[in-house]
Amino acid sequence: MTLAPQTEHVIYLRVQSRTSLEIPAKLWKPREFHVSERLDYMAQAAYFGMAGAMILFNFLLLMSLRDRGYLLYILFVVANASGIAASTGIGIEYFWGDFPDWTTLSFAASAHATGVFLAAFMRHMVGTATLLPKWDKLIIALIAINAGGFVLQFFTYQVKFVLAMMIISALLIIAVAIYLSLKRNRAAYLFLAAFTVLLASVVILSLRISGLLPSNFFTINGVQIGSALEMIVLAFALADRFHVLRAEKERAQQEALSAERRVVETLKASERILETRVEERTAELSATVDRLKQTQSDLVEAEKLASLGSLVAGVAHELNTPIGNALTTATALEGSTRSFQELAATQSLKRSSLDGFLNTTLEMGQLVVRSLFRAAQLISSFKQVAVDQTSERKRCFDLRELVENNIATLRPSFKNASWSLHVDPIPQILCDSYPGPLGQIVVNIVQNAHIHAFEGRASGQLRITARTIDDQVELKFIDDGIGMSKESVAHVFDPFYTTKLGKGGSGLGMAISRNMAMHLGGSLSVRSTEGQGTTFTLRIPLIVPDSADSPNEAEPVVRAIQGNSNE
Repeated sequence: MTLAPQTEHVIYLRVQSRTSLEIPAKLWKPREFHVSERLDYMAQAAYFGMAGAMILFNFLLLMSLRDRGYLLYILFVVANASGIAASTGIGIEYFWGDFPDWTTLSFAASAHATGVFLAAFMRHMVGTATLLPKWDKLIIALIAINAGGFVLQFFTYQVKFVLAMMIISALLIIAVAIYLSLKRNRAAYLFLAAFTVLLASVVILSLRISGLLPSNFFTINGVQIGSALEMIVLAFALADRFHVLRAEKERAQQEALSAERRVVETLKASERILETRVEERTAELSATVDRLKQTQSDLVEAEKLASLGSLVAGVAHELNTPIGNALTTATALEGSTRSFQELAATQSLKRSSLDGFLNTTLEMGQLVVRSLFRAAQLISSFKQVAVDQTSERKRCFDLRELVENNIATLRPSFKNASWSLHVDPIPQILCDSYPGPLGQIVVNIVQNAHIHAFEGRASGQLRITARTIDDQVELKFIDDGIGMSKESVAHVFDPFYTTKLGKGGSGLGMAISRNMAMHLGGSLSVRSTEGQGTTFTLRIPLIVPDSADSPNEAEPVVRAIQGNSNE
């Protein structure tokens, strides 16, 4: 528009905007306008060029150091520059073009995004989560509200809400920076300086709009200048943090190195002491092992003697009846013989007296013979069992005879028990093995059933079966008693494990039995269900090789005591 000099024209300019907008009502001379325009573009170019340089530089640092602080700083600079571009019109002219909807929302959305990333950046740099946990919750809430406001702007544009959040965010960040600065926090110093510069630029802008300051290059571009200085100061904060972290790392390395040297010196000094202590401890352990071996032997011998003693007591009780009967009959026979002798001496002997004496003598003699024969059987069975259990020598024997001999010595022990023992007919099975350990296994299993299997039962039965499988013999001990729990089944062969400690159970019988079965070249297993009885299965070879070692019942106890000692 060209105006003639000394003429008056009325020009109407209508401006409509949903955002805050500053319109400089000034008429420019063409040359002055172009000069001002060039200066304005130079200022904007300098600002956005510096912002781009900051973004690129810190992006390279992010790729190298992988520190989250650099990412938050980059996002803050992008959001802040976007807000400046929206408020100055540079965004429409160079970045996103003429999109009215986004142009309306760009400043508000950028302001909220700036609040989110700036608060997150400060929280990361200063460490409010550790230093100020209560304030940190407010900062997290501020981040959440700004993030919600960013989304909200796409649905309803609220300028007042944006300005309110900008003021609240600035006040909270400044308050935290001032508080931590008083606490001599290095990062807080830089944050306080950065926000002081930014607030100064905002104050200058407000004073220029109010007409209290003239419009010139510095007052017009004050926000860009303040924002640029803020980004520079915050970049220094990142660099300072990196310097602090490196110093802390070096200090930690020095401390670690010093600690390592002290540890090495301590170890060298302790090494000689430890060598002496090890020698002393070794001597003590050697003496302890010797004592343990003696204790092991004593424990096993005590278990064997206890079992043999139980057999002795039972056999002695059983012998009392036939021997007592024989003694009584012999005494009566002696009295009858004396009476007959007196009749013969007085020559008053009659035919009837002679017949009566002979009949009585015959009956008494038969009774004495039966009683003594029963006693001899018991003594023979006990003698063979006792010899086998004490000698541990290998010989050929009949399995049926061995089982019957051991059962015969055991029967007196449970003669009055509520349960019964039944041995199935065993065919003739010749074995070349160690009868003593095998008999001991039979005795241990039967005694174990007597103590545990029928507790609380009015009746029950233990059945013993035997058969050959290829070159092995299988003995089964099957009872219909109370059975065992899963825990008891799992530990039944462990040394010293018993549910009757102090009530007749030593916890060694089953452990010794299994070990003897293994040394006989076989195995001993158990299968039981609680309330439905228990079955022990013994498998041994018919012929034990001559090269096999003699069974050593002490080994499970040895292992148990050594295990406890090692623990």
